[in-house]
This record gives sequence, structure tokens and C-alpha cells, in this order.
Amino acid sequence: MARVSSISQEALLIIEILKLIPRNRLITASEIRNSLFSAGYDIPIRTLQRYLKSISETESLHVECDSRSKPYGYRRSSPKSEFADLKLTPEESLLLSLAGQYLQYLLPTTISTSLSQVFDAARDQLFSHPAATPAASWLNKVALVFTSIPTLPPEIKPRIFSIATEGLYRNRKLEINYSNKNGKQKVSVVSPIALVQQDLRIYLVCRYAAYEDLRNLALHRIMDIRLLDIEADRPKDFRLADYIRHSNFNFGTGKKCRLEIAFRSPVLALNLKETPFNREQKLEKDADGVFHLDVVLDDTTQIDGWIALWKDNAEFLEIRRTPIQDHAAMKEDGGKPASLWNISKLILFNKLIFIGLKIRGSPTGCRNTSRFGKRGRARIYSSALSLSELLREEGETCPCELGPETAESGPEDLNADADQDEREHLDDRVRPRGAEAL
Repeated sequence: MARVSSISQEALLIIEILKLIPRNRLITASEIRNSLFSAGYDIPIRTLQRYLKSISETESLHVECDSRSKPYGYRRSSPKSEFADLKLTPEESLLLSLAGQYLQYLLPTTISTSLSQVFDAARDQLFSHPAATPAASWLNKVALVFTSIPTLPPEIKPRIFSIATEGLYRNRKLEINYSNKNGKQKVSVVSPIALVQQDLRIYLVCRYAAYEDLRNLALHRIMDIRLLDIEADRPKDFRLADYIRHSNFNFGTGKKCRLEIAFRSPVLALNLKETPFNREQKLEKDADGVFHLDVVLDDTTQIDGWIALWKDNAEFLEIRRTPIQDHAAMKEDGGKPASLWNISKLILFNKLIFIGLKIRGSPTGCRNTSRFGKRGRARIYSSALSLSELLREEGETCPCELGPETAESGPEDLNADADQDEREHLDDRVRPRGAEAL
């Protein structure tokens, strides 16, 4: 192991020393020497002490030396700024301290770095001022507790998080080397769309180049990342709250189900009354003392976990879980097709309008309408138009509004056109695939 000899090696050594000096605690010369030795630098302790003395005396390097006792301790200090003399009330200090603690992974690195001195000033004033004692003690009186089994958070490289948030903040594409759940790595270009924290994991919602759908990539599985000077392709009218509600990170596919449970436990009934699943939830008690739960939920594995949590104490009598293919066509209050009556009206409408169009002079003619008479034919056509207005008020599509060519083709062709429109709608829709499996 070579000793330091040239000017360039000496400059590199000083850089390594500065990297090893922490900001929030003191470090001794011996500790620094041991770390340098592991990094390949063999330097005598006396020489290192001279370097540290010169570094601490250079104001622009912002390194403090605590010489009150031996061995001396060193730590990095914040440069003088407009926040150095910031005066905060105890309440403001408490708010900033909590913000700095819980917004750690929800702010771009550029912003959190620029605000670090504000957060530091808040913490210093919170614990150094006698009047702030009640506010400081508040940090030991509140906490967030997760319902899942406690686990350590996955390790995210600071550089990965910094570049990912910078690309998201500046709306720039990223080139990433991503390792999937099987350990297979692939380099791709993605457009960052959002950053979502789920429990201890952080996901980058993004769109791969040449694809329309969105993917959720675990940030800790990004092995390498590069910021590109290319504007990201962000979906128009994207709303993060809607995306989260329909994508169900790691737990489902965005579909709905109807959950019906009969049980006897008054404890579970009280729990469901105090914290219902949603506002449409129905909970009733029959004459035999049996509770009946009826609710429409996102069809996720979280339902299985909830049932398993209560199965030993809830006295379940019956559990029925029915998938809902088209939730928009279901009534959440009864779970029956909301459009059933409208379907009947559409069938009647198709018959009436089919006759009415022929009465108006359809090229195909109408051989059997003569039996209705002139007044009867007028009443049929008038009824068809009235029903058309009724359907239009209720938001239904009227075949007569699709144009004369489509209307003359008959009900079968109308249904074919509707199917084609639905297929085109599905092709154009952003269909989230959900997060990578654990």
C-alpha cells in the first residue's frame, strides 16, 4: 500500500478525508485513519492530524474542530446563509421538524437539500430553547404505526433517489437499469410520472418508451440511472389520486367485487360501524342477532387479509365474494344491474324506431305497416321520439342519433358499431398493470 507522495494524490486524499467527516456527529482522527486505510490510503496519524488542522482552519471547507477534550473531534458545519439567524417560534419549529421527518422521500432531493438548513435550524431551536420544551416533548407523544408486520425499509441508493426525483421534478426522461423480481436486469428509457410511497417501499410510476400503459417500479430495484435531456411523455389529464384508486399497488388489478358476510360478533359490528369500508356500506342486524354486511370494494388480496384477521373472533356464518365485471353498470346499494330498466327501454325503442324509420321512407320499405293506418303510424313514430328524449335525459345513447346510414342498417349493425367503439376505447385507455410483484 503506497504512501501519499504526489500533489494529485494529496488532493485526492483531502477529498477522501472530507467525505469521511460527518455532519451530525463528531469523528476522531483515528476513526478517519482506519477508514482511509480500508480505502487504500496508508497515512501516519500525525500527518492526518496536520491535514485535519489545516482543513478545520480553512473557512470555505466548513469543518469544525471540537478541541475541548482529547481526542479532538471533527464534523462538517453548514455554510453561513440567510437561515443561520432564522428565528422560529416553538410551534413553527415543531411543524418543520415533523415535515422534515415524514417528507423525507416525498420531496425532490434538490428541494430537500435546499431546505435542510431550515429543518436543522428548526430542530436546533426546538431542543435548545427552554420555552420550546412542550413542543419538543410532542415529538415523543405522536407516531405513525403500520398495521403490517414491522420490517426494515429496502435500501435506496441516494444517487438513485436524487436523479429519479430530479427527472420527475423537471419532467425529463430517465435511462434506468432495472432488476425485476427474478433478478433479470434490463436497460430502458422511461418517462417518470409520479412517486408513491406504500408503507416502507417507494415506487416510481413511469411509462416505458413506445408504450402507452403505466408501470410501477420499485425504486430500490433500480441498479443505475441517468438523467436525459428529453422531455418526458406525460399522459394528458393524469390524476395521481385516480390512478392510485384504480391500480391498487401490489394488491389488485382495479376490478370490483361485492362482499356479503353474515356474522355474530358485536365487536366486529361496532368496528364496521365506527370505521366503515365506504359510505355505501350496508350493515344490518336481523331478529336472530346475526349481522349482515353488504359492500362493494376493490377486489384485492387485502380483503383476504382482513377476513383472516377476524376469522377467529367474528363468528362468520357465511362469506360471499362476487366479482363485478362492469362496476359502472351496477348499483352499489343493491348490487343489481342499474341499466336493467334502460335495457328494456332500449329494446322497445329499437322496435319503435325501426318501424318509425321505415314509415319515414326507408329505402327498404315496410310491407306490414299499412295495417297500422296513417294515424297509427304517426303515433308509433311519436312514441319512438318521446322515448328517445327520455333516454337522452338519462344519458343513454339513442340509435337515431348515430346518423341515417347507421340507423337504416338495423339493430344488429348498431350493436356491432357499439362493440367496435368499445374496443377502440379500451385500446386508447391507460391500463395500469400494477406494481411489480414482491
